Formats: sequence, C-alpha cells, structure tokens
Amino acid sequence: MPNIDFKDVDRHSPICFNGNCPSCGECLRYKAGQQSPETLRYHLCVVPQAIKGDRCELYQSAEPVRVAYGFSRSYDDVMKRDFTPMRKELTAYLGNKRGYYKYLRGEWPLIPEQQRHIEAVFRRYGYEGKVVYDRMEDVFELEAVPY
Repeated sequence: MPNIDFKDVDRHSPICFNGNCPSCGECLRYKAGQQSPETLRYHLCVVPQAIKGDRCELYQSAEPVRVAYGFSRSYDDVMKRDFTPMRKELTAYLGNKRGYYKYLRGEWPLIPEQQRHIEAVFRRYGYEGKVVYDRMEDVFELEAVPY
C-alpha cells in the first residue's frame, strides 16, 4: 500500500474510515483516511452506505498515476511551418494560453490522457516519438466526486 502525504489530499476528494469495507486494503481513499492528521476535525468522507456487497461505490485503486512535467524540449526538432499550428492545437486542448504555458514549462502536471493527446498531435505532424518531458513522477491522486 502506498504512502501518501495528507497535505496533498484535496478537500473535495472524499476520504474513508470504513475499516469493515472489503476493499479497504486496496483503496486509496481508506489509505488517505489512515494518514489523516490528529488535528483533523472535518473532511468529506465516504459513508458506510457506499458499500454495496463486496465493493464500495467510491473505491479508488491505490495505483499511482504517472504524470509528466514540461514538454518545451519536444519542439527542438519541430520545423518552423509546423510549430504554430501545433501550438494552437495544443493551446486549444489544454484550455487557453495561460494553461498551455503552465503545462509547457512544467508548472502543472500532465495526466496520462493529456500526455497521450500531446503525443498524438506530434505524431499527426510527423514527429513520432519526439515528445520529451522534463520529468516524470508517480503520484497518488484522489478523484473528486460530485455531491
């Protein structure tokens, strides 16, 4: 079971204290609850009613997610004619110019889905295998759930 740092747990991500859940041994939400500080007084929590049979509706695997930071070096071999259309396409995908540059410089992590999309754009322009990230990191990311 991974060790997570409770300071990385978002307040919109439920944690769990249901030790009688059959899935608690492999659940990241339960692990986050176990790592909660002594000073914690309230937090969004999974209630026992979420357990249906042998599975919890809010179960989340304790597998780490591999995120990437920064991809500016990927443009080193991109031809000038391709640079602007590629940048525009990625800017639209990543939200806006501000977001694009935050991801480009490695200030925000790129989740695997975003990495695949960026790599697909580079492939479409003929730059197979050219996406180079500044660094990769395994993180434990609790998913937020709608109330």
